[in-house]
Amino acid sequence: MNLMNLKYFVAVVESGSITQAAQNLFTSPQAVSEQIRRLESAYDVKLFQRTPKLQLTYAGERFHRFAREVIQGERELAVELDEICMHRRGKLTIGFTVFLQRAILPELLPRFHQENPYIELDIRTGQSKGLLSDLLAGHLDLTICNFSSGLPPGIRAAQNFDNRFCLVIPREILARRGMAYDPEKLTRTDLRALLSEEPLLMNIVGTQSRNLTDLYLDHLGVNAAPLIQLNEMNSLLHLCAKGMGIAFTFEVTGRICLAVKNLYDQVVLVPLRDFDKQSQVYVAYSADRHLPWTARKFLELLSLCNLEWTM
Repeated sequence: MNLMNLKYFVAVVESGSITQAAQNLFTSPQAVSEQIRRLESAYDVKLFQRTPKLQLTYAGERFHRFAREVIQGERELAVELDEICMHRRGKLTIGFTVFLQRAILPELLPRFHQENPYIELDIRTGQSKGLLSDLLAGHLDLTICNFSSGLPPGIRAAQNFDNRFCLVIPREILARRGMAYDPEKLTRTDLRALLSEEPLLMNIVGTQSRNLTDLYLDHLGVNAAPLIQLNEMNSLLHLCAKGMGIAFTFEVTGRICLAVKNLYDQVVLVPLRDFDKQSQVYVAYSADRHLPWTARKFLELLSLCNLEWTM
């Protein structure tokens, strides 16, 4: 059985005769009869009752239903493949860290879908190192993740943004100490005093945030033990907003966590401008794989969108 067999068979059913089907197909009645004979021989059934007039057998009725579905499916496939060739239809698999997904997708995804309604999106989340491994393995087309030490070999950055490391200071602590709420007015001396004298809320040892926290405290010459250590940034920043102490976080993470819980107006985020150990948000792809057109479409839109509020 092949597609030509099916098309000839359906043409005979729809025209009601082999002669008319041959005319519609611009071929001879003998050629049409041969295609029908091959189908009947392949399945060892009679598809047509030929006397007193041509009509379908029960097997023919079942086969007709199947043949129409196959032919319709082939037409739809042809249209879809044409759209793929014309860069109107495709698939894009992107990996995000959880917080960057929350920061970027609500602004970007509706617009991307509106402009590219036939691009299927597969969004995956994970840790930065795992996402980069998936990228190298060919499981992702793009990944958007944090990295403070540069990208590993085999990975290229299509775009990158600064993701500043910040202090998160409860406003009630600043008010109690008579300090300004404006981050620009908080001096290095102010920050040293705050970190030396106020409770500190930290990530657990070994996390990227904790490593940078320890480096910054050493940078200021502050020797302080944390009041609380947690591995969950949402809870850590929630406690900070409630006045329990000062925390450290990346700006993207801090803005999202605090905004989700409506706590942003209870703290002040202070970017650590005198600290060169910052993080980068990379939009990355594998250097060894061709960047699909769907990924290029996404990058074009990303470059046009205003994401400064997250960065």
